[in-house]
Amino acid sequence: MKKSMLRIWSFVREILRHLMRPHPQELCQGTHFQEEARSERFTNLVRFVVVLVLTMANMMWAFGNEYLYAIFDLVVCLVWLALTAGYHGWLMRHPYRPVFKYASTTVDILVAMCFMIVYAVVEGPVFVFKTAIFIYLFHALGLAALRFHRNLALYASGLAVGLLGGMWVWLDKVVGITYGSRFEHAFGHQLNFHYLTDILIYTGLLGFLTGMLVMTLRRQMELRVAEAERAVREEERVRMAAGLAHEIRNPLAGIHGFTQLIQDEGTANPRHVAAILDEVKRLNEMVEGYLLYSRPFPVKPRMIDLVARVRDFCRRQSLQDPDRPLRFETEKPEYLLTTDPDAVEQMLVNLVLNARRYHPPHPSDQPIVVRLREDCRAVLLSVEDAGPGVEPHMVERLFVPFQTSGGAGTGLGLSMTSKIAGQLGGEVTYHPREQGGACFVLRLRSLPEDTHEGV
Repeated sequence: MKKSMLRIWSFVREILRHLMRPHPQELCQGTHFQEEARSERFTNLVRFVVVLVLTMANMMWAFGNEYLYAIFDLVVCLVWLALTAGYHGWLMRHPYRPVFKYASTTVDILVAMCFMIVYAVVEGPVFVFKTAIFIYLFHALGLAALRFHRNLALYASGLAVGLLGGMWVWLDKVVGITYGSRFEHAFGHQLNFHYLTDILIYTGLLGFLTGMLVMTLRRQMELRVAEAERAVREEERVRMAAGLAHEIRNPLAGIHGFTQLIQDEGTANPRHVAAILDEVKRLNEMVEGYLLYSRPFPVKPRMIDLVARVRDFCRRQSLQDPDRPLRFETEKPEYLLTTDPDAVEQMLVNLVLNARRYHPPHPSDQPIVVRLREDCRAVLLSVEDAGPGVEPHMVERLFVPFQTSGGAGTGLGLSMTSKIAGQLGGEVTYHPREQGGACFVLRLRSLPEDTHEGV
């Protein structure tokens, strides 16, 4: 019995993991955006369960209601359930957008008002306001509290109070509401004015408390994210310090050995001096790379023609290394993007240096390809080489500082590129080529021109 329950729970957990799976385009966004997308999917699953329970309850009560009541309840609930399921399918196939949560909350409140208006027309306003049908609005406000967004809670509260007040005025003018005392409200077929006012106040107060709850939850999430980021930075500093100490030790050992040889020989052997200079140069590159990685990179975005900029970069790089030239490919005559051109060029330099380290010297047959294309309101810059590619065990550590599969290089180029790309609101990813070689793709989006931050 216990094993069967564990298998069922494992099966349900796999289904939930599949339903909560983020869209690939959301992974390059910030932590808060990813959390909003995740909360939207979770809220929609909760909405599906609530509507399913409501549908089953209406089916149980359908035999005691009039025929038209039963048909109306079931049709609305089934349509609501179908919209919820279809919306989740849309979320799984398309990247999340902030407007989605406002649209889904609006649908919830409108469906609740649809129930209330129909019952008010058929049974009268007393039936609606003296029963718990407006609990549907509370469901909508509760679902809005799960999105980690204060403005959504306030929007849902304002919309609910506005529609309730509008329905009250409409029923009073069209159908007619008979007002009475509290006693007549409790035991007769009349409504008390203060009772209706209290409903509006309570709904607005619930929305306000929902907004405060959202602010508290979001603050807790921000604290957890900040703590996680601090832990990552601390781990990165420890890893960099260990890597730097390891890399510096090797050239120092070489310098020490060759210096002892010169001392024993009593003469300056040119080969030994050249070896010392090579080790000193390597050590200097390591320290410079460490300083470059740890130093803030100021981001100063401005509008540029990315096609012209990358084409000029490829021309200059081809002149510097004719044995490994660059070929620029794009189908766009121009692409205007608000970004930092120096940062983009620095990332391209790092990717091109990495490609030239493994690319065979074939200037006419297989040049290094720099390709620019547009994809889903973003621009993709890819650098493709014809080298051996990246070994499978190195893929997960490509963008970790001081990780290199070759003898040359400091292992900071790709990690620096990933860090700058994140500052520009993008990302860099690796994709193996089918015909052999490596392809690094840089995804960029436009930035506000008043952004001035450091990496």
